[in-house]
Amino acid sequence: MKIYDSLFGSSEMLCEQVVRHVREGLVEDGPVVAVVDGKGGCWSAAERFSLTGGEEAISTLCGRVADGWEPVRGKIGDWGIVAGELRAGGRHQGYVVIGLADVGESGHEAVLEMLLNQVNTIAELVYKNNQLHHHQLKSMSVIGPHEASVVN
Repeated sequence: MKIYDSLFGSSEMLCEQVVRHVREGLVEDGPVVAVVDGKGGCWSAAERFSLTGGEEAISTLCGRVADGWEPVRGKIGDWGIVAGELRAGGRHQGYVVIGLADVGESGHEAVLEMLLNQVNTIAELVYKNNQLHHHQLKSMSVIGPHEASVVN
C-alpha cells in the first residue's frame, strides 16, 4: 500500500495549491483565475469571479480543451474567458480558466495566454515540489530514524 500516493498524486490538492499561489499575484481589477480539476471541482483565485450561471459554459469550454482545442476563448456574462489544460508532471491535472472583465473578443488575448502559461509553470513547480516531498518521506521510511537525522 502506498500511503502517500493519494496525497501527492491528487489533482485536487495540486489545483488548490496552484490557486493559492496564483492568488498572491493577482491585482484588484486585473484578470481572475479559476482552476477546474478533472472531476469538475472548481477553485477560484478571486472572490469577484462568480461562475453563477456559467458552470455549463465552463464545462463546455473544458470539454473543447479536452478535444484538443487550446486555448479556447469564449464569453460568460461580462467576462472574456480563455481556458486551457493544466499539465504538471507530464500529465493532465485539470483546466485553467482565466477571465478578464469587459473585454472584446480580441481585447487582451496575449495577456490571457501569457497568464495561462504562467499558471501551468506554477503547476509544474508545485507538482515537482510535491514529488520531492514524497521522495523525501519515502527515503526517510527506508532509512532508520537515527540515520535520517544524519542525512539531513
